[in-house]
Amino acid sequence: MRPHPVAVLGSPWARAALVAVATLAAMAFPGGGLAPHALEAQEWAGERSGERGQERVREREGITVTGRVVDALTGTPLPAVQLQFRAPPPEADPPPEEADRPPEEPLRPRSALTDGDGRFQLDDVAMGLYILTVESLGYQVVERPVRVMGASPFDVRVQLAPEALALEGVVVTLARSPKLASAGFYDRLAIGNGSFLTREQIEARAPLRTSDLFRSMAGVQVRPSGRGGGGLITLRGSCRPDIVIDGMNLGSDLSVDDIILPTDLEAVEVFRVAGAPPQYSRNTCGVILLWSADPATRRGDRPFSWRRLAAAGIFVVLALVLTR
Repeated sequence: MRPHPVAVLGSPWARAALVAVATLAAMAFPGGGLAPHALEAQEWAGERSGERGQERVREREGITVTGRVVDALTGTPLPAVQLQFRAPPPEADPPPEEADRPPEEPLRPRSALTDGDGRFQLDDVAMGLYILTVESLGYQVVERPVRVMGASPFDVRVQLAPEALALEGVVVTLARSPKLASAGFYDRLAIGNGSFLTREQIEARAPLRTSDLFRSMAGVQVRPSGRGGGGLITLRGSCRPDIVIDGMNLGSDLSVDDIILPTDLEAVEVFRVAGAPPQYSRNTCGVILLWSADPATRRGDRPFSWRRLAAAGIFVVLALVLTR
């Protein structure tokens, strides 16, 4: 029995030649014996063409890309890491073997963010060559080519090396107030016989009222005055100290909330009987020294407000009454 031509010719080139010969023979000899072989060869060629078509369909559909990002030193998974897959820039002078190829469909850029376990997943990623960029705060940026190919899932593992953050320096300056220096505030602060609050400490406490500054001082009580909720300051024994603002003694029957706002204060001093500066008060209970804002240390602040003007008017009237 004569062997089948397709079975004898096993190489693809021999089979292709057989297809051509069988087709020509079928056309030249419509009733010849090669017609069945030509039909079988054409069927085989169609099967090969279908397989190649299925491969192209799989390439267009894409695959699933998964991966994980970890610290290169500790191996700890890194969350919230940004990954971006983008097509590489086109070559200016492609190789000769690729110059005559038809242009391929451009690759669509894809991006992902790692979860709390450092993992990410991208679905339907087209096969091809990508540039992968991985970025995370405090780590060196990784950028490398990755060819997505094969079957799903295509796994990517990335290790990021820590990078020292170059932050801008912060300069903190503490300016001494000429006004407080001339009044002897810093000398008394160095001795420490009383309780003191500087402007920085006042701002750190962020009080709503001036009386709120005294609530945390030892031996000092704040009681409501009954006139609009202002606070009256009393020391041990429920005695009332004199209130002195910028060297002017206003007596002991005033609420500090009615005199000055906490934002207008430069410093505060509280003295019991011992250590009280005699030039400001001789009250046997004690004295509270309030120092208003010094323009020399508050550049950019508003130099005028109606509240300050009203307070200045009260000081003038009280001074006239006391000096009569």
